[in-house]
Amino acid sequence: GTSEAGATFYAVWEINRFTVSFAVNESGAGTVSPTSLANVPYGSGITENGNTLTINGSTITATASDGYRFTGWSNISGTITANRTITANFEIADFEVTLDKQGGEGGSSSVVATYTQAMPTITPPVRDGYIFNGYYSGTNGTGTKYYNADGTSAHVYDIIGETTLYASWTSIA
Repeated sequence: GTSEAGATFYAVWEINRFTVSFAVNESGAGTVSPTSLANVPYGSGITENGNTLTINGSTITATASDGYRFTGWSNISGTITANRTITANFEIADFEVTLDKQGGEGGSSSVVATYTQAMPTITPPVRDGYIFNGYYSGTNGTGTKYYNADGTSAHVYDIIGETTLYASWTSIA
C-alpha cells in the first residue's frame, strides 16, 4: 500500500483480561458464588478475608454445606496473570457430644464425633442396681440409639452441631 507523507500511525494497547474460575475440593462439601469471574484485568490482586475473596472489585464467597466447615483457599497467591482456578477447601466437621449419665457414674463424659462417621468408642458408665443399655438422643431410651451397652457405636453421627446423649438404664430388681 501507499501512505501519505506525514501520516502518523498510533498503536492502541489493551490490557489482557482473564477468567478466574472457582471450584470446591469435595463434591457436596460446599459452594462458591459466583462460580467464575470474566474479564479480570492482568495484574489484579486477590484479597482474602476468611471465606471471602475480593478480585477486581468482585466478592467471592465460599459457603460450607451442613456438617462441613470451610478450611481455606488454594491457588490465591500472586496477581492474576493468566486464566486461573481457585479452590475453596472444606472438611467434614467435628462436634462435641456430651454424655449425660442419668444417674450413672464413671465412664466417658464427652466425645468429639465426626459428622457422618461412626461414634468413637467410649467407656460405659455404671450404676448400682441397673444395667446400662446405651446412649440415646432422648431420655429413657427414646430417640436414636448412638451407643451400644459395650460403648461401641450403634449409629453414625448425623446431628449438625453439638448435642447431648442420654444414658438408658434397666433396673435389675
